[in-house]
Amino acid sequence: MSVQCVRYCKVLSIKDDTDSDLIQVRIEPEDNGIKNDKKLPYAYPLLPKAFHVKPKVGEGVLVFVAIADDANSQRYYIGPVISQDQKLWYDDYQYAPTFMRGHEYDADVAISGEKECNGILPNDNDICVRGRKNAEMQITDDDVRIKSGVKLVEESNKYEIKFNEYDPAYIKIKYHPGGLIKKEDVKENRRNIGDQKGYFTGYGTGNENFGNKNEIKQVNSTVTLVADKINLLQNNSEENSFVTTDRENLIDDDELKRAITEAYKLPYGEKLVDILTVFINAFVKHTHRFSMLPPVEANGIPELNEKKAILLDNKELLSDTVRIN
Repeated sequence: MSVQCVRYCKVLSIKDDTDSDLIQVRIEPEDNGIKNDKKLPYAYPLLPKAFHVKPKVGEGVLVFVAIADDANSQRYYIGPVISQDQKLWYDDYQYAPTFMRGHEYDADVAISGEKECNGILPNDNDICVRGRKNAEMQITDDDVRIKSGVKLVEESNKYEIKFNEYDPAYIKIKYHPGGLIKKEDVKENRRNIGDQKGYFTGYGTGNENFGNKNEIKQVNSTVTLVADKINLLQNNSEENSFVTTDRENLIDDDELKRAITEAYKLPYGEKLVDILTVFINAFVKHTHRFSMLPPVEANGIPELNEKKAILLDNKELLSDTVRIN
């Protein structure tokens, strides 16, 4: 008679005093003589410690028994067993083995065919580290995506997920084979604008008139950071310091709120160049009727006052999105 060395088991406990990710399960017939679940042998994780995923109580795992039909044999586990992508948050032991032979329950409808879920699933060639709810890291052929909130799990029903079209946060690090902006693009734009340095001067920003050429060479790699609010915080800033070493969250929500309201706003580069150019022009060209009298209201002074009213008085120079300390 053959004896199974691999068993599908329900997780009964994930508590252990060694921080080794040990769990307790019951296997049959080896554990039939153990009445108290707390006395069950521990199973050790097969995943290396560099990767952490711990099953929840009530989920299923695959348990490997070193020597079949021996209650004292070392046990190893891998899991949790998750049947489908919409069940990453939790997949009950009873329903998880949907695709195992002889299982009585049918799988749910695949979410890949639902419009609201387009963009959530990794492609077959991708490597992905996925969180239980709203966060994951995805590695494609040419980019790395660290994502939070791109996939949204409904709080009232965590088996309902959808793509977030409104306020995701992510970092995308991408290499562009052949170039995102190529040499021929640079040359063509240089011919159109008349720049003689071999670079090109932006895409219709109008900043050529302000002496800011926005010189861009061929672009082969990009890093893009997207979020509602972006905080660039240094530890122990002498100007404005925030607690960035919270043991639980690194920076907790209360400190984040304080950073969003108290850290310094970054200026918009083009607008800063705009007002500085007007200021320099007015400073160089202004005249006085007599010594100690105010400048004559001409030669750039009205334009400077206009820029000051818009950019400084109305605070349109500063970004409320990106802050530093």
